[in-house]
Amino acid sequence: MTKNELISFTREYLNELGEPDDPVVKFESWESTLGKSFMVDDYSVKYNPYTELLNVQWIPSWENIEWAAEMRIQRLSEELRDLISSLSPEEFELLLKQVFSRVPWAKDVRVTGRSGDGGIDFTGKFIEKHSGVEFLLFGQAKHWSSKVGSDPIRTFLGSVTITARARAAVGIFVSTGGFTNDAREAAQGSPTKIVLMDSDQLAEAMLQNGIGISDASIRGKRIDNGFWHDIQG
Repeated sequence: MTKNELISFTREYLNELGEPDDPVVKFESWESTLGKSFMVDDYSVKYNPYTELLNVQWIPSWENIEWAAEMRIQRLSEELRDLISSLSPEEFELLLKQVFSRVPWAKDVRVTGRSGDGGIDFTGKFIEKHSGVEFLLFGQAKHWSSKVGSDPIRTFLGSVTITARARAAVGIFVSTGGFTNDAREAAQGSPTKIVLMDSDQLAEAMLQNGIGISDASIRGKRIDNGFWHDIQG
């Protein structure tokens, strides 16, 4: 509502009361009060003298705030996937370095630079969950919109075998576009452990380990409904 609209409203209000006051003068006397944010039912009301606008904003109840927070948490995976998809290939490699440096099952991860098809994009150490035994880690990243098929998996397996030089190793293949059934079968049938990660699994790893997200808390005071229920019977 603009200042002119407020003055017009003030004029109508004064006419209903039968008061002869000048609406412009009356409104100006209200400006200091309107300039301080105050609540009317579930709405915050404040007049901005610089923009000459009366701002009315709905303030959700505590129940709605809690519900909105729960819905936001449920959407975190989707938001992470969207952010992952928006990255450039270079940014995606940096993301993987950050993720694999902070998950409990990997350490000493180093990005080797973008390789050709089948090459090694990052290296490190894989830590077996139950025994704590460390294996060489070799990874490849495909920031694709389409699914990876079995041929890239077999080529990657060959690269891991050659690079590992008969040492125990684990391969991590990350594809934002996911994998075909043939690709998953090729990984499962590999003599070397190959872990496949699509964007859903990458986002889940980030959620579980607090990577790329931060805690949000809402602090305030509210009516204790239980207290008043006991009082009112």
